[in-house]
Amino acid sequence: MPCRRRYRQRGALLPHRFTLAVSSRCRAEQAVCSLWHFPWARTRRTLSGTVCPWSPDFPPRQSPSHTLPRKRGREGWGLSGETEGPAQREREGQAGLDLSYAYIRDPAEISRRSFTLIREEVDLARFPRQMEPLAVRLAHAAGDSAILGDLEWSKGAIAAGRKALAMGAPILVDAGMTAAGIMIDANRIVCTLRDPETAQLAAAERTTRSAAAVERWRPHLPGAVVAIGNAPTALFRLLELLACGAPKPALVLGFPVGFVGAAEAKAALATFGRGLEFVTLRGRRGGSALAAAAVNALASAR
Repeated sequence: MPCRRRYRQRGALLPHRFTLAVSSRCRAEQAVCSLWHFPWARTRRTLSGTVCPWSPDFPPRQSPSHTLPRKRGREGWGLSGETEGPAQREREGQAGLDLSYAYIRDPAEISRRSFTLIREEVDLARFPRQMEPLAVRLAHAAGDSAILGDLEWSKGAIAAGRKALAMGAPILVDAGMTAAGIMIDANRIVCTLRDPETAQLAAAERTTRSAAAVERWRPHLPGAVVAIGNAPTALFRLLELLACGAPKPALVLGFPVGFVGAAEAKAALATFGRGLEFVTLRGRRGGSALAAAAVNALASAR
């Protein structure tokens, strides 16, 4: 049999579906087995061989013409009831080990210690008092307090953002990942990235879906809080719309990430002027987690 050398374990099977048939013409001391082989994307072919029924390589008896089901994973290549496999042997080998770890389980204590460590690592004196909670939240979301050296904001950004959120302003986001991290009523979050009209608009204008999604923000822009944590093209397009006279949002949280366009888009936001309130992070770093953390910090009373 083709599998004889590789599968010496009693009851081992080929890793594909097959049908076992015993010929009625075989001698008493031999059995002629036909394996109807069904590999993926191939027509069936017969693999025949002659083996002794008492051979250790001969599979346990099954009903003639019975197709054995293939289980998922490497551990399911044996007959039903066979449970040996690499994962099980590993579990059995670890059964006698103590795998308990000493770690903090209290969520409140984890947050408290995290914020304490951030305040110990960073000199927050350069941040206005209203800006400190947002800065700490960003460092916490990034797991890196060093990013605060690149944080940039406008003078009235925090007050404008808090006021807008308190008044129930919509939150415009560039991606579902940003929306997923915001701990505010989901009905206030607007994300047009996956709308069918967005894809059609992107194809018609030969631009990214992220930029086309911003086009569809126009009715929601006045007094909104914008959180961009993914696409630089979304931030670029927003600034273009505002430069052409589109309604101004209350605050732009600009945290696009990437090697192409992210640093440039955030630099454009920081120098845009025209009374646009913003918070951004210079350079290529950013991400949806940071944009969502900024919104949550503004919405929090802490």
